[in-house]
Amino acid sequence: MRRRAGPSSDGAGDLPFGAYHEGRDQAIRNAGRLLAGGAEMVKLEGGAVLADTVDFLVSGACRSVRTSG
Repeated sequence: MRRRAGPSSDGAGDLPFGAYHEGRDQAIRNAGRLLAGGAEMVKLEGGAVLADTVDFLVSGACRSVRTSG
């Protein structure tokens, strides 16, 4: 993961469009990959239609995932 800020900043991993739309399994798998690569939070886009997926990610399904989106 490449950082463009100071070492004390949070590293956000951006899930690209289509990397989480198939469902929870795909979302958790790809969020986990970002976290394994050094991301400290996961960013995704999609609005209210993805609210259930975001709730799933932050509910503890993926330990310590913070989301932005």
